[in-house]
Amino acid sequence: MRPVLSLILIATLATSGCARIAESPLNPMNLFRGSGAVPRDANGNVQPLVTARDLERAEDTRGLIATVDTVELENVPGGAVLRATGRAAGQGFYDAGLVPVAAADGTLVYEFRVRAPATMPVAPTPQDITVAAKIDSVTLAGATRIVVMAAQTGRSVAR
Repeated sequence: MRPVLSLILIATLATSGCARIAESPLNPMNLFRGSGAVPRDANGNVQPLVTARDLERAEDTRGLIATVDTVELENVPGGAVLRATGRAAGQGFYDAGLVPVAAADGTLVYEFRVRAPATMPVAPTPQDITVAAKIDSVTLAGATRIVVMAAQTGRSVAR
């Protein structure tokens, strides 16, 4: 026991003065560094971490689904859930969603968009896809009709 204790004591004393250990990430005192300056613009305002440019929506490159078969609106607390079922031109379509495009004269218009597979099968078999989107009560307040558009058809539901 004495040789082990002696070796630990010698190792501790030998490394206590080393600058490498003091700056090492193994040293628990190095977990939190000091604070740094916050960037400011020319007027002295703090620059946000997320800029308006970061918040801009990227262009939606998905295409419209071939047809919309059913559209349902179900009231839920805080708004409603819009559910639509459509038929894609073939198998393998993915990343489906309802995208709001217009709101005027009491009508909300959504596009049923899907991403096509990289390669289409030789004999395409239609694929049914169902998507849903929540509409908050503020948006829904002035709406009397909701339209879901596809490439070939569109369906609507009235409130």
